Amino acid sequence: MKLPTLDDYQTAIQVPGHTLLDPVLHAGKVEINSQSMPSVVSGGFALTYSITAGSRRFAVRCFHKPGNRLDERYAHISRFIRGRPDLRFLIDVDYVAEGILVNGRRLPIVRMPWVTGTRLNYWIEDNLDTTGALEKVRRAIASATESMSQAGIAHGDLQHGNILVEPTGKISLVDYDGMFLPELRPLGTIESGHRNYQHPERVEDYNSSLDIFSAFAIDLAIDALKLNKTLWAKFSNGENILFTSDDFAFPDSSDLLARLEQMSPLADRARRLRIACAASLADVPTILAGQASTTTRSGRVTPRQVRRALSIDALDTATLFAHQGDEASVFGQITYIKVLKTRYGQRMTLINIGDYNNSGFIIVAFEKATNELIAKFGPDLKKIWKANVSLTGLLTKYQNPNRKKPNPQIEMQRAASLQILSSDQLRALKTSATEATAPPPVKPRHPAQSAPKIQPRRAMSVDERIDSFFAPKYTGHKNLSSPPKQAPPPPANPSPAPIPARRVTPTPPTPPLPPPQPPLWAPPPTQRRPSLAERISAWWRNL
Repeated sequence: MKLPTLDDYQTAIQVPGHTLLDPVLHAGKVEINSQSMPSVVSGGFALTYSITAGSRRFAVRCFHKPGNRLDERYAHISRFIRGRPDLRFLIDVDYVAEGILVNGRRLPIVRMPWVTGTRLNYWIEDNLDTTGALEKVRRAIASATESMSQAGIAHGDLQHGNILVEPTGKISLVDYDGMFLPELRPLGTIESGHRNYQHPERVEDYNSSLDIFSAFAIDLAIDALKLNKTLWAKFSNGENILFTSDDFAFPDSSDLLARLEQMSPLADRARRLRIACAASLADVPTILAGQASTTTRSGRVTPRQVRRALSIDALDTATLFAHQGDEASVFGQITYIKVLKTRYGQRMTLINIGDYNNSGFIIVAFEKATNELIAKFGPDLKKIWKANVSLTGLLTKYQNPNRKKPNPQIEMQRAASLQILSSDQLRALKTSATEATAPPPVKPRHPAQSAPKIQPRRAMSVDERIDSFFAPKYTGHKNLSSPPKQAPPPPANPSPAPIPARRVTPTPPTPPLPPPQPPLWAPPPTQRRPSLAERISAWWRNL
């Protein structure tokens, strides 16, 4: 069954009283942004909206990608969380089989209470100078991971977007699509986690040890920032804390791991992580626990096998529209940038890559991100005009009511997520994107099936062109000036087969042909070829 697209959900969610079938949400209101569109966040298989019903606020997840028996999974997960009130970092969740009406179809949603918290990477950026707060959150994440391990479960996708930090330092884990429970083992996994937090070999593994690698990487990254906060500006890209999938796939060439091994408080753990990245996934728990092993991965990782975000050239409008609702990394050169005020009195930044009037790509930044951009690049943002940039986020579509063509768009959540690229980096991204979207090569034809060569036409002389122009256009009657055609000789048949006797039907007489008409122009009886003037004069007389 094909699920609705982002556009379908954006249209339906704007009238919740008519489309939200869940009794709890039926009278709710969806949160909108400064463009008067529903505010949406993408994660895994679903799009998440904020809906306020009465005095309660909910996170509502609408699925736009198919999952394996999500109803059965969430029934078990909901029952488990309600039975374990000691795991306070897990939020109650309800799976509503017929929660929303989209294009006449009743579709499921997942509803959970809204957590007033900040994504882990944004919280770290805001608290880089507060070592005590960083340590408190690091311990809270380690404690939550240990509690889940003791309960025999795993979150399955520990990463910055699924760990929310409240102002008090309390953490909450959200997005349970990939959660492991013993009773869910027969169903298998439906995701492999965020690329910047998972071992290169993780694909279909589904057990209680899923969080060991990602929790270790998060713990090491936060400890590193406590000792050296300058690492954030160099290695954070808006979609990680410090590590990327390249660090895990190629640990021996990782600049970050090399730096961490030079910091004495972190050297041992950084070395263990390097060994674990080069080892098989089954050996990771023992290696990270301190039992060194040299078992290598089952297969060599190549650059094409490394998990990376979908990368799209900002000028490739068709591909951008085709991936609406997906997380993508879009790159290009800024052609227009402006800071303006919205109807609500807040500042907003518009950045164009390409021709806005011809569906060019838009980056929009609202109040918080705009303030960060101004603090970083100046009040008019001229420092980044014509700059090569890259931004990773949810691809949406913006429709200006005064224009016919829509524009692909990504909302910038934080200024740090806008990456400035060198010319070489932009060229490399363009090359990789072209290779990823290039059509398969056309197979050469077999010599026997090769197309016949077309001989070029011989150029006509002036006389031949004039003759063709004045040639008779009506060919219903024979041209007496042309010699009669000779009938082809009958085929040789030395031993004809006997013809059986048959009844002969008399043929009706053929009506006589009309008398032949003289040609429009006939050459004189002389053998001399008439001159051009004579032919034109004859044509004029015939008029």
